[in-house]
Amino acid sequence: MNNKEGVKKIKEPKIGLEEITTINVKIEDPIQSFDCNNGMSKAMIGFSGTLTGPYLNGKILPGGIDCQTIDSDRVNRLSARYMVELDNGDRVFIENNGVSYNKDNKNYFMCTPKFMTNSEKYSWLNTDIFVAYAEGVPSGVEITVYRCI
Repeated sequence: MNNKEGVKKIKEPKIGLEEITTINVKIEDPIQSFDCNNGMSKAMIGFSGTLTGPYLNGKILPGGIDCQTIDSDRVNRLSARYMVELDNGDRVFIENNGVSYNKDNKNYFMCTPKFMTNSEKYSWLNTDIFVAYAEGVPSGVEITVYRCI
């Protein structure tokens, strides 16, 4: 649909967001970090943490890893994989990919978590779509996860 000026009108989004949890990540020491010859750098970072929120509460289990690549434009591409144990004992695997960079003195830190579980109670995690906003905090990173509705 075009307006009088011939510019296509953008439809109003029919997507809402519902907060499901906040992941409080405590950064541990980097396992490995190095600079590449092409202006990029790599890091592997271990972490621990907790989940608190209206739908998911629990803890990050040992063994998770966050692999990061910082390219020559200073864009940080993140890819974290970890298992959490919820307060009822159910376990959920999380794969969280995103980007972080500074623009106009503001940090942009967004990601798209994917969940996998065999829990009947939390089976909606396997099929729904999620986005997340992250912020650096003194102890690490705080990631607020939203379900698209």
